[in-house]
Amino acid sequence: MGIHAATRAYEDRLRRQVAVDRTALGQKHERMAADPGDFLRASYYRWAGRFAAVCPEAARAAPVLALGDVHVENFGTWQDTEGRLVFGAKWLTRGAAAMHDQVLADWKQWRAAGRGKRD
Repeated sequence: MGIHAATRAYEDRLRRQVAVDRTALGQKHERMAADPGDFLRASYYRWAGRFAAVCPEAARAAPVLALGDVHVENFGTWQDTEGRLVFGAKWLTRGAAAMHDQVLADWKQWRAAGRGKRD
């Protein structure tokens, strides 16, 4: 399955879960086409699904917890059920088990696209 078919399938699954703003989705596609960094970020689902086939040796590495979109705004403090102050990642929607080498490959692709200089 190519990137266009994979994107259609991903967006079809998304539409079954939530209401999708067609205008915003079109703007997303324009940004993806115009900027390699935006493309990589917006199509991560494809990389995650293809990683094992593209990098089979790296896919056998030990899994680690990987948090995507990690920057200061996604961390914070809260009280747990016992009233203790806890610090950690607030957004786990992009958290997943990933192979260590996949995390490094993701970072290298992000840097190659000109991102990560200020992140």
